[in-house]
Amino acid sequence: MKKIILIGCSGSMGKMIQENIKPPYKIVSCIDEKNQNIADDDYYAVLDFSTPKATKKFAPIFISKKIPYICGTTGFSEEDKAFFKGLCDIFHSSFKLVSNFDNTFKDFIESINLIKSSFKRAIIEEWHYKLKKDLPSGTAITIKNNLKELDVKIISHRVDKVRFIHQVTFYSDSKILTLKHIILNRKAYLKGIIKCLDNLSTNGFKEGL
Repeated sequence: MKKIILIGCSGSMGKMIQENIKPPYKIVSCIDEKNQNIADDDYYAVLDFSTPKATKKFAPIFISKKIPYICGTTGFSEEDKAFFKGLCDIFHSSFKLVSNFDNTFKDFIESINLIKSSFKRAIIEEWHYKLKKDLPSGTAITIKNNLKELDVKIISHRVDKVRFIHQVTFYSDSKILTLKHIILNRKAYLKGIIKCLDNLSTNGFKEGL
């Protein structure tokens, strides 16, 4: 059994993971706003789907213990990322930051990179549930970071229904092209989470699936 501690266990992603994760992985400890006790040091890895505030509190603890840290929390500044990287360098530990755990999202980004040179500007639109805290989302920012050569605008929609939609529309003087990435439910992210657990990094700060 590979013991996992889950930070953000009472959130939607945390609940999905607890309901669907299979052996050899097992959630043996949970942290949320009501329970913040760290019961064991013998963890295989940390899964974090919480808030930037919680991550900045708990990541230093586990990084210092050399326990691999997989983080799906978004909304970090470049200074925050530098902080995590610095901790990894000091303690020779690992922190993996992933904005989108869907395995096909990498293909979506590769498609964007293949066609972007033919266009001058792009609009990124995203649709998420109204309670999502970061605006724009980490996924939208990741997309924008791959379009630095273009004039880019992000439009964030927060709606009454649960949505996981990202759309990029490219514009040139002579044509328009739209690419859309839609996740139907959170279980789509589970394969990416398992992929990270199966291929743990033991040293350094890394970003992306």
